[in-house]
Amino acid sequence: MAEDKDVSLEHLERLIQLDESLRKKNEFDTDETAEVSPTERLLIHLRTLHAAEQIPAVQVREEGVPERIGRYQVQHLVGTGGFAVVYLAKDAELQRDVAVKIPLPSRLLNPEIRKRFVQEAQLAAQLDHPHIVDIYETGVDGMVPFIAYAYCSGPTLSAWLQKYGPLAPDLAAATLVRLTDAVAYSHQRGILHRDIKPANVLLFPTQWAHEDGLPFLPRLADFGLAKMIESATSETGSSVILGTPLYMAPEQIESASPNHSADVYGLGCILFETLTGQPPISGQTIFQVLEEIRKRNIPAPRAINPRIPKDLSAICQCAMAPVPEYRYACAIDLRDDLLRYLRRERIFARTSGFDLLVRFLRSPRRVQEAAIFNMFSNAAVLIWIYTWLVGAGLEAPVMNGATLEQLIPYTNGPTAYHATMLGLGWQIGRRKQWAAVVSIGVSGLMNLFLIATLSRWISPPYPGIYLSERTRDIAFFLVLSITGMQCLLSSCAWYALNPSRRQTHSPLS
Repeated sequence: MAEDKDVSLEHLERLIQLDESLRKKNEFDTDETAEVSPTERLLIHLRTLHAAEQIPAVQVREEGVPERIGRYQVQHLVGTGGFAVVYLAKDAELQRDVAVKIPLPSRLLNPEIRKRFVQEAQLAAQLDHPHIVDIYETGVDGMVPFIAYAYCSGPTLSAWLQKYGPLAPDLAAATLVRLTDAVAYSHQRGILHRDIKPANVLLFPTQWAHEDGLPFLPRLADFGLAKMIESATSETGSSVILGTPLYMAPEQIESASPNHSADVYGLGCILFETLTGQPPISGQTIFQVLEEIRKRNIPAPRAINPRIPKDLSAICQCAMAPVPEYRYACAIDLRDDLLRYLRRERIFARTSGFDLLVRFLRSPRRVQEAAIFNMFSNAAVLIWIYTWLVGAGLEAPVMNGATLEQLIPYTNGPTAYHATMLGLGWQIGRRKQWAAVVSIGVSGLMNLFLIATLSRWISPPYPGIYLSERTRDIAFFLVLSITGMQCLLSSCAWYALNPSRRQTHSPLS
């Protein structure tokens, strides 16, 4: 094993030296590379492609296309991307065409990325779904990892839209139903895509039209690769923007860890482009695109094409909501709403004013608001209470003759209440669910006490420090407003912090 490791290190050093020499020469010299191994020759070809990555794939010269990768006979280059190169190859054993993907040199020279390339591909190969591209094999040829998957002779969804324009609304919805079903399937198995876009949807030709009118079989490709890049770069301390900027969810550029909601956003972007023929975000540079995403400047599909059905436009907007909590809770919810649209049933995305209010109250943003309001409002009331004590001690005229000895016995209870609520607000800010529950109970009891006092069911606790009953009632009503708001915001915080409700309930239901 030690000897194999030394050989691998020597091989890798040779690859790095070749790559550095190519950077300086910037040309293909057959004399210098005549004695290199097939793996080294493949790296030379990859380096050539990497240097020409701004040139369309059809213009990239193919003199150095490898003859074989693993057991696959390479026929020609299919295309290049920011991460990998794809070749059309022949599987001689099974007599079928396959697409073989291998990383670019900048990825190959990182041992951790090479390792994770294979690991994530093996994980994605476990996915068996009619609308996910099949992965036949993963392996390593020399020092070059590769993935062999089903070859698609048809175009990508992106190429189709560029050539033929937007899809008919029902056809777009039917296409998205297939893709959302595939994403829901992968999420159930713990695999996120993180780079859902039309270019990653392959349209496999079919000999007959499906019952929903689809003239092709849409299948999603490249599962797990974005996650693999993130895992590798995070361990080296470098930063990288995952995904294609035009289709990135806002939280993906705000240093938040993407989850299944980012994939729902990507599905919404595909629906947007299939309906309008253009991406949801426009910009001449990546900085302009990222700024548009930060500003949440995403138009409604009907603003671009008024003939798009209102229900389908609403579904698209809900899937692409800037705040993750306002989107569909999962891909299954999006799929179900698309099916309701196709059946001409009432969809969940078309909400009433009451539904919007409920969604607002359930937002996780209420956690921070509950914490801030509890802390500042109770701190203000405590200052108010002790201001009265200071006034009584100084025998201020506004105290209406009340003495410090009369007020002190009545301040213990309110002080304990407001100090407790202030501490609970701090704990809510730390996302403690128990603090929200206690805050609801304590503030609820205080509300009952204040209502009983204002209704004259019980005697007011303070002596005659107020000029009249009216001024006393105004003061008690103000306190009731504060405690009522504390109870309401604590209830919203409890709901947002309840993990079981977040997982089993959709924000649209």
